[in-house]
Amino acid sequence: MNDEKKKDLKFIIIFILVLTISLTYLTQSSLARYRKQTNVQINTNIAKWNIVVNKEDITNKNILTNQISPIFDENEFIKEGFIAPGATGYCDIVIDAKDVDVDFNYTLVASIPSTSSIKDLKVTEYTIDPTNNSDKITYNEETPITGSIEKNSRNNIIRLYLIWEEENGEMNNQEDTKVATDENSKALININLKFEQKIN
Repeated sequence: MNDEKKKDLKFIIIFILVLTISLTYLTQSSLARYRKQTNVQINTNIAKWNIVVNKEDITNKNILTNQISPIFDENEFIKEGFIAPGATGYCDIVIDAKDVDVDFNYTLVASIPSTSSIKDLKVTEYTIDPTNNSDKITYNEETPITGSIEKNSRNNIIRLYLIWEEENGEMNNQEDTKVATDENSKALININLKFEQKIN
């Protein structure tokens, strides 16, 4: 009986050894599948950033070549479209974001440059979206005009109201007259616009 037990024991040991080798092989094959490496390329669309101001693309520009023409109101003393002491008017800054795929913030500062012949030209008020909003906000050069524009939106208008200040201005009557008689006189306003993508 001892011989039979030895044969059975040998059989069990050989069976366990074959089973262990088989399981080891299967386990290594299985693990090898999980260790495989692959490369994947992700392809996605990049958001467009193509802002247009008063029908001019501002991509790669620091200064716009199109001039903004203000509209001066007619009154009983001044012909429409002309500027003179006491004249009032406005100009529109139109920001077109139809080709912009992200929301963004803007900052606008209007100032009279030293090269302007009319030192008394002032931005007094502004309105955001004058087509649907008549609220005028007092403008202060120390506090920029700020706001947000939604992606792919058109005709975002900021209207600046102007006046050639007569009574509290820096220029006197002689200077006003000199400007009016000099063909090289220019009434200039600098508009500084900054755009920044909204994040969160």
